[in-house]
Amino acid sequence: MSVQQRARALALCLLTMLLCLTVAPAAHGATTPKPVSLSDVKGDEGHITAMLTVPAGEDTVVIDPRSIRATVGGKQATVSVEGVQHERRSTVLLIDTSGSMGRDGIAAAIEAARTFLKQAPSDLRVGLATFADKPEVLVGPTTDRRAVLEALPALQAKGETALYDGLQRAAKALGPDGSRTIIVLSDGGDTVSKSNPKLTLKVLTSHGIRTEAVAFHTVESQFAALRTIVKGTQGHLVQADDPKALRAAFASAAKALAGQVRVKVTVPPGVSGNQALRITGRANGAPIAAGVATHVSPSTRVPSSVTSPAPRPSVAEVAPAVPAPKVAATPWLSAGWIWVAVGAVFAGLLIVSLLATGSAFTPEARRRIRSLDEYVGTVANAKTKATKSGTSGIAAGVLRVSDAWAKRHDSSAKTAVLLERADLPLRVGEWYVLRVVAVIVTFTVAWLGLRSSIIGSLVALVVSIVVGLGASLFFLRFKAARRASKFDTQLPDVLTLIASSLSTGFSLAQAVDAVTRDAAEPSAKEFSRALAETRIGADLEDSLERMASRMGSTNLEWTTMAIRIQRQVGGNLAETLRTTAGTIRERESLVRQIRALSADGRLSAYILVALPIGLLLYMLLVNRDYISLLWTTGMGLLMVTGGTVSLLFGMFWMSRVVKVEV
Repeated sequence: MSVQQRARALALCLLTMLLCLTVAPAAHGATTPKPVSLSDVKGDEGHITAMLTVPAGEDTVVIDPRSIRATVGGKQATVSVEGVQHERRSTVLLIDTSGSMGRDGIAAAIEAARTFLKQAPSDLRVGLATFADKPEVLVGPTTDRRAVLEALPALQAKGETALYDGLQRAAKALGPDGSRTIIVLSDGGDTVSKSNPKLTLKVLTSHGIRTEAVAFHTVESQFAALRTIVKGTQGHLVQADDPKALRAAFASAAKALAGQVRVKVTVPPGVSGNQALRITGRANGAPIAAGVATHVSPSTRVPSSVTSPAPRPSVAEVAPAVPAPKVAATPWLSAGWIWVAVGAVFAGLLIVSLLATGSAFTPEARRRIRSLDEYVGTVANAKTKATKSGTSGIAAGVLRVSDAWAKRHDSSAKTAVLLERADLPLRVGEWYVLRVVAVIVTFTVAWLGLRSSIIGSLVALVVSIVVGLGASLFFLRFKAARRASKFDTQLPDVLTLIASSLSTGFSLAQAVDAVTRDAAEPSAKEFSRALAETRIGADLEDSLERMASRMGSTNLEWTTMAIRIQRQVGGNLAETLRTTAGTIRERESLVRQIRALSADGRLSAYILVALPIGLLLYMLLVNRDYISLLWTTGMGLLMVTGGTVSLLFGMFWMSRVVKVEV
């Protein structure tokens, strides 16, 4: 090699070394910031708060509070950093237990979960859920690590993969408050969920839940679904090819939660509406950055001294703040209100139990009839005496008030008839007490579900009245109508049995006695009561008329009229009863034919009535914030009122259209 070639080679080496020395610091200084998560983003007048989570490596995350910067809508904002030890933080470990995980995969998942529990912060509430053919919450979020550890050995690999259903079930288990995270471990995509990724993302994002995913490598690995979920929820995806990497991934997740901080940003003046919030800083010496879109409410506060945010916050502004007692966003979850609600439910159940165990729960009329049945020998255990139990003072006082109220209202007579027709062992006063208890319990449950705001309380009151009073009345009418319908269905066979007995030489009373022994319920019980009345001096026709009124049976009224006419003018009663039975059968056949022809209209009515109710329930499940405008705004309440009135009018109109009297 010549001198010139050696000089060129030396110059080229020096130039290369110079370029390396020049580019290396520039590249180091321009290191791409590490992406982090902003979850539990909340905005009020002039402020935005968010939970900042940095993915951890082998070391615990340490965020430098002095390095944190924030911009809202591109404008520099004042920021402060607070610790989260005083906050409510919850995490659910959602583990895939489908058959593709295999025995080894489940064993690795159990060890990884134990590693997470060991390194997670003590104030973190941890729950355990699984999903295979369907999701299941084994342990709700709790600070009791032993409960979660004891549930881990029961995990087994079997079934398909319901990933989306599992995520929604875990989101429900996390509850509505605090910083919430789902750490999902899975080896593949969804196969049998009833839900879909779009709906699942909507549920997670609407509740501010962050999702971290650990993709475990198996022969059936498919990670596209996990990538979609974590991308939409400010989370991260970590792939683990073996049990060791899986334990490391769960350990990193625990360390990331231990290093969480709460960032509070003061919105710059003039910034409002949908804006981009961007947080930058340093953690463990490396740059970090996070961004999220949020809605900013315009501030009405007047700045005290600074008219524009400082370009660089002072140390005092960004130093970790002293943890202060956190005001719950939903006061209905406070311990006091929960105990009040539990007390109300307990009081209702106590009243029911006192009524059920006391002798006052057996109506006086029922006791008289039981004594009458024992006298005539129709009760099998006639020699057994009922055990007498004294009614407690509380139940007796409640019943006295209820009985006094029932005597002052004319509707009590109709209620008594319905109770007897439905064969419920209740007095009218006792029935009213049970309805009041139903209103109290329903109001408590609805009030807790709708939160203790003024509008929520009004809605809970309406729901309790509809369910406690309306549903109980519907139940009573339904049970009475079903028993009366069964009685009418049995009546032609009963009349045929009476006619056959008369043809063999029995008297009418003997024929009725045969019905009490051979007929099915409720005919046997009702005819037994009528026969018992005749044995203490009542006329049989009068007893049958009372039974027809009690059961609301037009067919029995006709039968009683036919018996009276036969008694007055004479004739063959057996043939008369057979003719009456045939007429009733033909009438019932015509009724069934009309119901078949009107089935199309009734089905349309059911669908049209159920459609708005079903849509309301569906929207409550997938987008509660959207549908809640119906009871949180004046226009929404007006729309609900108009819709309810229209629905009730439509129900009445359609019921009249499809109802044909025979």
